Amino acid sequence: MGQQVRVWFARTGAALPLSQLNLRKSIRQAFFRSRLPVCNTVPGKSTLHFIAPLAVGVESNTECFDFEMPEAFFDPDAIFGALNGVMPAGLQAFAVAPVRHSATEITAVRYLLRLRAGAKSCATAEQLLRQMGALPREVTPGPLCSTTMYYQWIFQNIRSRMACLDLTVPRSYLAGFDPRKLFAAPGGGKAPVNLLSVCRTQFLLPDGTVFE
Repeated sequence: MGQQVRVWFARTGAALPLSQLNLRKSIRQAFFRSRLPVCNTVPGKSTLHFIAPLAVGVESNTECFDFEMPEAFFDPDAIFGALNGVMPAGLQAFAVAPVRHSATEITAVRYLLRLRAGAKSCATAEQLLRQMGALPREVTPGPLCSTTMYYQWIFQNIRSRMACLDLTVPRSYLAGFDPRKLFAAPGGGKAPVNLLSVCRTQFLLPDGTVFE
């Protein structure tokens, strides 16, 4: 029998400039160098199944891929060690576990945005988000809506001009979604909000719990 396995990895540093195609190619090459046993290999069909493409240049600590291996060989520690011994720079596996949920169950994705922003810039960011249909999280409690974007401020330090924004995006936005585009200036002008970094942090299920 086969065991469905999910490998979680972070994407930072040297891996940020990689396109999704090159990212997947690099991981596949590393995976086959690891010599982990797999089930049901079919010529022309990928052994690894990746979840939700990520825009170039966006960090993530919640990337994952699935594969199937013979149940007798399922040892999370061994898989973890084999993969991290061959993963490219900027890619680091941090967890290995049995597959518990299908990717089709994902309802929303959370991003953490770090901004260089004073009070005016934070107000501008809120205005732009609301133009996109986003709502503050405290306004709509309860289960996540599959069509509404939510935001909440993690912190705002006006004196040091730093702010951190938690943004929850529905699944319908996922194809090619890049939070940086929300704050891009039309026509190549000066951006209204200065984003320092964007990191994808969680996949969420319909009841708001974390996808595993």
